[in-house]
Parts: sequence; C-alpha cells; structure tokens
Amino acid sequence: MVNATNLTNQSNCFGKNAQIDGQFFYKQRHLAKANNELLLRCKSNIIQHKTEFITYAQRRCEANFRQIQ
Repeated sequence: MVNATNLTNQSNCFGKNAQIDGQFFYKQRHLAKANNELLLRCKSNIIQHKTEFITYAQRRCEANFRQIQ
C-alpha cells in the first residue's frame, strides 16, 4: 500500500543517496587531481635526480680519466 508517508520517506532516501553520491564523486575528483599532482612532482624529481646523477657520473669519469693520463 502506498501512502504519503512512504513516498516522503522514499523521496528523502533518494535525496540522501544523491547527496552522498555527489560528495563521493567530488572527493574522487579531488583525490584524482591530488594524485596527478603528486605523480607530476614525482616524475619531475626523478628527472632532476637522473640529471644530477648523470652530471656526477660525468664529473667522476672526467676526474678518473685525468688521473689515468
């Protein structure tokens, strides 16, 4: 049997579910954005460390070569 109270309760339930879904998707987007920013920062750090290591290795190689001569 359908009555006004049941319809109101269902409506409230749907409203709450929609609100929860909206918050969930907002948080998911926010986390994805933060994750992308962290990945970009991590890639940048890796490139920087590789560059620093290559520079260091090149200097060591040049120093060793000078010692050999």
